[in-house]
Amino acid sequence: MSDWKTGKHTPDPVNIKKLANFFNVPISYFYDDGRTNISDFKSAADMELDDYIEMLKKLPPERRKSIYEQIEFQNTKEANSRS
Repeated sequence: MSDWKTGKHTPDPVNIKKLANFFNVPISYFYDDGRTNISDFKSAADMELDDYIEMLKKLPPERRKSIYEQIEFQNTKEANSRS
């Protein structure tokens, strides 16, 4: 909770919902930015993807292409292992 107060960490939306239910308050109680529904929150996975995208944007095009090719390879490899 202290990391949340200092802005170092943001709880997962599911945990926000649990806290709100436990204390019998709306989820907006925990935020001052207008979020009122659980759908207003990004999941931790979505936030992580946003971070990846921001990192990719900073790379030169040839490095982004290389990373994209690696992801494609891993996706193909994973798909083939399921068959």
